[in-house]
Amino acid sequence: MKPSPPFPYSRIGKASALTVEQLCLSILYEGEATGYDIRRRFSAGEEALFADASIGAIYPALAKLEAKGLVGFVIEEQVGKPSRKVYRITEAGRQAFMVGLREPLSKDKFQSSFLHFLRFAHLAPREVVVANIEARQQHLDDEVGRLEAMLSQSSSSSQGRWMLEYALAMTQAMRDGLDTAIRKICADPICAKSGSVESKSPPARG
Repeated sequence: MKPSPPFPYSRIGKASALTVEQLCLSILYEGEATGYDIRRRFSAGEEALFADASIGAIYPALAKLEAKGLVGFVIEEQVGKPSRKVYRITEAGRQAFMVGLREPLSKDKFQSSFLHFLRFAHLAPREVVVANIEARQQHLDDEVGRLEAMLSQSSSSSQGRWMLEYALAMTQAMRDGLDTAIRKICADPICAKSGSVESKSPPARG
């Protein structure tokens, strides 16, 4: 029997959520990186759309990948600075990554404290409702702007651009859905007693 690749994926046929190890390997598949580089990708790059990972999770994941022979590293000396460890994917890591792409995908879960607040918004003071809605509107507007900037600056493959376009469409749909929810909240008789909550139109984008 051919041994399975030494990678933390589930067995074929069983869906599993992405792990930090998988995500680190996906970054290294496209080029070498330090642990700090990987963290920066999680916080500001495309990878921020997939998951979040702290430095405290990234380095143990890299150590596990190294122990499995899926990544290696070199020490680079720097003038006037501490040396740095630069990670590179191995051939075994590339093969394991390709095998992992055949795995069934786990279902996305959408959970939001803001949704919980909307459910009971009629019990909150009007100024609190307004403040929370405006904050959510601003957050979604900022996300739309960030994704548009990523698209305009992207040097990714066509698949990378499709991914960003899909993420942008979903975020814009949430922004539009929020406006619809606000109108319904304002039409509710309970809400009407304490004054309406107006929808703030998103800024025009060129």
